[in-house]
Formats: sequence, C-alpha cells, structure tokens
Amino acid sequence: LASPSHTARAMKFGKDLQQYRAPGWEDDYIDYKGLKLILKQLENPDVNKEEVDAEFFQQLEENLEKVNRAFLEKCQYLEAVLDQTANNREGWSMNEPSGRQIGGSTGSGSASRLPVNTGPSSASGSAPATPAIGPLDVPPGSFPPGFETSPKSGRRSTFNLDEASETNQQVVQARRDREAGEQEFYDAYRMLGRLQTFVWINTKGFQKIMKKYDKRQNLRGTPNELCPEFEARL
Repeated sequence: LASPSHTARAMKFGKDLQQYRAPGWEDDYIDYKGLKLILKQLENPDVNKEEVDAEFFQQLEENLEKVNRAFLEKCQYLEAVLDQTANNREGWSMNEPSGRQIGGSTGSGSASRLPVNTGPSSASGSAPATPAIGPLDVPPGSFPPGFETSPKSGRRSTFNLDEASETNQQVVQARRDREAGEQEFYDAYRMLGRLQTFVWINTKGFQKIMKKYDKRQNLRGTPNELCPEFEARL
C-alpha cells in the first residue's frame, strides 16, 4: 500500500495540474489521471501485464505528441506576433503626424484659438470698443493643413476642411492601429508566462507518471529503470 505521504503528494500534483491549467488550453495538457488509471490495472494479479504495458506506452506517446504539438503551435504564434510588432513599430512612428499638424502644439486634434487685436478699452470703464480685427500674430507653421496665411499681412487666405478632416482621420486610424498592435504584444507577453507554466507542469506530470510506472514494475533503482531515459526526451 502507498504511504500517506506518497498519497498526499500524488493528490497534491493532481490539484496542481488542475490549478495551473490555462483557460482555453485544457485539452493540451497531459492526461495524468487517465495514465494513472491504466497503471492501476497492474494492482490486479490476474491482469495481463504486457497488454497493460502496451496500452500505457501508447497513451504515453500520444500524450507526449499532443503536448509537444500544442507547445510548438503556441511558440509559432508568439514568434509571429513579436515579429509583426517589430515590423509595425517603424510604421506607427511614420504614419502618425505630429500634434502641430492637426492643432498646433496642443495635439488635441482641433485648431488652436487664434489671437486678434481687440483694440484699446474705453477710458471711462464702459464696455470696450468694437474689436478691430488686425493682423493675426501667430508663428509660421501653427496652422492646420489647408489653413494658410498671406506672407505680408498674416491674414488667413484659405482653409481646406476636407484636407484637415482627412488628416485627422489618418491620425486616428494610425493611433488605433498602434494601440491594437500594442495590446496584441501585451497579450503575447502574458501568454509567454502561461506557456512557461505549461511546460513546467507537463514536464512534471510526465516525470511523475514514469516514476509511478517504474515503481509498479519494480524497476526503481535498477538498470532497467525507464524514468531517466524518458526524461531525456522532455
């Protein structure tokens, strides 16, 4: 019979395996419970051990292939995401215009208020006189695309709303593309952590089930022990 401590350790790993399963990956893990049930047949003295051996190793190989295939698929996905993110970074910086182009130094997406000469206030303290529109005192390059000034007076000459709107749409789309790409990168980074746990818990499961096999077959500590050989394949 198994000792209480051994049984507790076996139960603890079963709980660990359930605890560390990543949502959506449940079918990609070792079927530790199924493999244990096959080995449990060896407790029956009338069982055909060769048939149990054949069933166990067939299921063991299928589990190893399943886990390995899932691991490679996830690695390929991560590699593709990281490569795409690296390729997009340059495009994000080139495609998004600066804040000055769409709203002066504020970068708010709309034209800044432009100062005008309001003229002197009334000396009597009454309401100020009607503002006198004078030359606009704004630095060159402060206008949105399509908003141009006369070189002499500084007065506005044209304002192409269609061009400004198109520029704003390009900025919004560039930012959305960047944010979507960054979110995909962060998701891939978190997935990398889950993948490390995936490798660790599956490796631990294969090691434990092979130790159980060696123990059931009285191979522990003999030259015929199979666990070390199998571990080399992990």
